Amino acid sequence: MGLPRLSLNVFLIAFLPVLVAAGWVVIAHQPDANWFRSHVLSWSDDIGILGLVRDLTEYVAVLAFGVGLVFGFTFEHVRPGRVRPVRPAPARCLGARRGRGSAAEVDDRPTAREEREAEADREDEVVAREREPARTE
Repeated sequence: MGLPRLSLNVFLIAFLPVLVAAGWVVIAHQPDANWFRSHVLSWSDDIGILGLVRDLTEYVAVLAFGVGLVFGFTFEHVRPGRVRPVRPAPARCLGARRGRGSAAEVDDRPTAREEREAEADREDEVVAREREPARTE
């Protein structure tokens, strides 16, 4: 399991504009008249979008749901990092670096990428073994 992390780019580029646009319509269509509703309707008339705001009356619930959905998409699921023990390098490799060993000894070692791929393959095999049902004979 991982922890959610807020994506600042998605928050600024996607969520805030959606919140402003949909929030404007939602506030304008509150069931009871109040200070916020009257000001939003007045400002909508002043900038010439009152017709659009009134046409979106039927979609207030969809817009409110969309605001929540986009807010949920601003979070990224991050897997916790693994802590692996640090292994000291084999002595033959250290000697090869100092000129005491042969270059072939160093070149035969797998690269870090190959080690990661081998580790991932081993983990996949363990998961596959855990998923297959126990055989009873």
